[in-house]
Amino acid sequence: VTDGLEPARGARITIMGGDGEETSLVNREGVGETSLTLDEALVVTASTAVTRHVTLRYSADDVRRSWANAPGAPVTCDLDLARANAHVTITVTDLDGKILEAAEVDFGGRRLTSGDVVEVPPLTELKGCFLSGYVLDAPSVGWRVPTDADEVALCVKMRPTLVTSRLVDARSGTIVDTPADVTLTSQDGTTISGQVGDALHITCDVPYDIRVTSSTDLKQVSHRDGVTFTPQESLLDIRVDVPSRLVVDVRDADTNAPLLDAVLSLNGTIVSRGAVDGFERCTSLDVEATLSSYIQLTPTKVALDPSRKTSLVVTMRACRVMVDVQDVADARIRVDDRQIDDWRVEPGREYTIEVVAEGREVYREKVRFGAALFIDGPFTHLVELNAAAVQVDVSVVDATGTSLNDAEVVLGEMEVGRDRGLTEVPLPSSRNIDVACRLPGFVLMKPRSLTIKRGETTTCRLTMRPSMVTHSLEGASVELIGVDGVVALPGIVQVGQTYTLYSNTHNVEARSITFKDGDWDSLRNDEALEVKVGVAASSEGIVQEESDLVDVSVTVVDIDGGELPNASVSLGSTMIGTSRKGRVGRGAVPVRATCPGYALVGPRSYAGEAHLRLMMRRARVRCRALVDGAELTGARVLFDNDARDCMEPDQSYAVTVALEDDDYRISGAVARWPGGSR
Repeated sequence: VTDGLEPARGARITIMGGDGEETSLVNREGVGETSLTLDEALVVTASTAVTRHVTLRYSADDVRRSWANAPGAPVTCDLDLARANAHVTITVTDLDGKILEAAEVDFGGRRLTSGDVVEVPPLTELKGCFLSGYVLDAPSVGWRVPTDADEVALCVKMRPTLVTSRLVDARSGTIVDTPADVTLTSQDGTTISGQVGDALHITCDVPYDIRVTSSTDLKQVSHRDGVTFTPQESLLDIRVDVPSRLVVDVRDADTNAPLLDAVLSLNGTIVSRGAVDGFERCTSLDVEATLSSYIQLTPTKVALDPSRKTSLVVTMRACRVMVDVQDVADARIRVDDRQIDDWRVEPGREYTIEVVAEGREVYREKVRFGAALFIDGPFTHLVELNAAAVQVDVSVVDATGTSLNDAEVVLGEMEVGRDRGLTEVPLPSSRNIDVACRLPGFVLMKPRSLTIKRGETTTCRLTMRPSMVTHSLEGASVELIGVDGVVALPGIVQVGQTYTLYSNTHNVEARSITFKDGDWDSLRNDEALEVKVGVAASSEGIVQEESDLVDVSVTVVDIDGGELPNASVSLGSTMIGTSRKGRVGRGAVPVRATCPGYALVGPRSYAGEAHLRLMMRRARVRCRALVDGAELTGARVLFDNDARDCMEPDQSYAVTVALEDDDYRISGAVARWPGGSR
């Protein structure tokens, strides 16, 4: 085994017979020997660590033929490892295919040039290619000769090191589009000249002095001396001072940071930040800067002196809103379904704010923020969370002010019982709750509803009077028979209990009567409720006394359509309530009808008709807050701290206006009824 003209002393020599097992031979100065078996095919292999294998194959016939003349003579096999090396042809060009004859290729540690042909072992490595003003493009450093090729063409491409220069305004950082010449001078005196924007062919790692010249008196302020370039650099930004009469910028008023996304308009023309031209003869500017969630602080009209250079910095402020929840540390704030504590807003846009805290009423409100709120800085939106329960001061007295300690009180759906004083009541869904009070022999007087005042103690002072009942049949003994016994009239009845009218002296018309709280509303404190008693005819057909009662049926309707089954009706002193049928004394009596959120339209008197149709309508109120005759956007008119669209007739309300801006106060109020009808 040889490697060219030299013995391959380090080669590995193996021989494999017909059994398929490979046997290594001892290499003695490039020679290996072994015994052979007749009639057996052979494979002889020689190899090194850096070359391909060289293999010779012999069949049994090949061996016999070699022994034809001299039987048993040694069979000699010659293998040359040099034939396993690859022949590599080197070519170096630029990207356009031009041959670069001066380029040097480091190939396996040998310096070669374009056109060289070398014989190298497989896996020989490309370590680089060098030429002043060029850099290796392909293949990359580390490329190796394939192990399965005899002839290899290595085409090395180099790209020129080009640098493009541009001018940048030193104040604003914007690109300056002004014609200028640029000159690069190396330490050995080599000069590269061109215009700004041209691609200049430089040599990497060589220091250059850079000079920019322009007819517009640009002043170069960077990259003057000793500038070097790396193969990765292709752009050179040269900062210059621009001799413009007007330089503009837009900045944040609080941080002084430039607002790069702001759109600036001067006299209706959108301009870029930095030096601007075209305003040399202007004595004033209309300035408008726009940026989402920002307001402009700089006046919209600015005076200019054409003879002087002006730097105009337009300041803007972020419309930042912070939510301050009073006296609550663990409140969770959500704005438009996002959990945040402060955020930037678009003036005039509607946002939904929701604040939740343990043991507090949920705060939810739709708000709009005007631009004027952010003139002096961020705006703080104050939120006061009401307790989830309210304090009610409960007391029950009679008409003389004497406490009725045994009266059982119910506030809404909560049984207060005989407790008096401060009582904690769960916050109801409505601001008005019904009130009930029961004490044998007494009836609850008006009002029988309570307006809850959130955030403060609500006073609930209930007044009761004796439930005294009398009758109108002169000289008669009249009784009311109930489940608890007989009540002789005049006497005390139990509210809510049903009685049967009875007389042991007159043949009265038997009927059932159930007394309610409202039956005594039209009477004085010491006046008894009078029951109208009708006398029936005797069995002989002789009328003992003519009845002075009239049967009446009542219908209550909404003037806009539909009946009102919950409306309560009183005809004079007779309380018909919601039953819609009753007996009323003859003669004209006033009509009263009550229904939450409704007002009586008419008729307002009853003259004995058998059928009475009452009309009511919603007691609607439309409220507006006006400033100099114009409606104030975002203002909400509140009645007893609540926004209402329907009122309760004959009830007084405290009127307030909810505003985000504290610069307004109520100066007066005027109520108008369309068409004159109240």
